[in-house]
Amino acid sequence: MSGQNVGNTALGAATCRLIEQYQPKHFRLFVDPVVGDLVGGLIRTLMRSAWMRRVAVRRMEGMLPGLYGAQVCRTRYIDDVVQSGTGHGIDQLVLLGAGLDTRPYRLPGVGGVTVFELDLPALQVRKQARLRNCLRSLPDNVRFVPVDFDVDDLGTILAKAGFDRSRPAVFVWEGVTQYITEARAQDADLRGRLRHRLYPRVHLCPTKRRRAPVTRSWSRCADGLLDR
Repeated sequence: MSGQNVGNTALGAATCRLIEQYQPKHFRLFVDPVVGDLVGGLIRTLMRSAWMRRVAVRRMEGMLPGLYGAQVCRTRYIDDVVQSGTGHGIDQLVLLGAGLDTRPYRLPGVGGVTVFELDLPALQVRKQARLRNCLRSLPDNVRFVPVDFDVDDLGTILAKAGFDRSRPAVFVWEGVTQYITEARAQDADLRGRLRHRLYPRVHLCPTKRRRAPVTRSWSRCADGLLDR
C-alpha cells in the first residue's frame, strides 16, 4: 500500500466531511467537531470561505460527478450502522484502514466500545499527533494497530491487539480496496474469514433510523452547496 496515496484519499474524504459541517443544520447529514483539527490548519482555514468550498466541490464534481454526495452519504450510512451495532450491545468496533475516521471521537455511545484502528504506521503517527492537539489525550478505549493489508495477517494482528473472537464486532472497511493489490482485494479468504473462520460472530447491523437523510440525492448534495 502506498502511504502517500492512501493519505491523500483520507484527506479528501475528511475535507468532504468538513464541508458538510457548513450545511444548514436541517440539511446536514452528520456532525463532526473533530475533522477540522485532523485536516490541518491550511484546509481548515480555506474551507471557512464559502467561495473556497464551492471551488472544492466543483473540483470533486469535475473528477467524478456525485463524488461529494457519495462521500457524505456513505459517512452517514456507516455512522448509522455503527450506532445500530453499539445500540444492540456490540462492544467491539474495527476500523480497517481507518484513515482520518472520527467515529470513535464523535459518535454517541462509542465511548464504551473497544475500538481498533488499523492503518499504515506513518499515517497513524500523524493522526495521533493531531488528535492529541485536539483532545489533549487519546481515549483509553481506542487501540491503534499498525498494519499493511498487502502483507500482514489480520487474524494475527487483531489477536495481538486484544480483539476478542468470542464477542461480536462491527467491522468498517471503507475506501480501502483500491489501495491493496488486486489479488489481495479479490482474495475470498480475506473477506470470508472475517465472518466465518476468524470471527464467526461478526455482525453488520441494519440501521433502524430514518432513511430519508441518507438517501438524499448525490447531485443535490453538490448543487445545494454550489448555490451558496
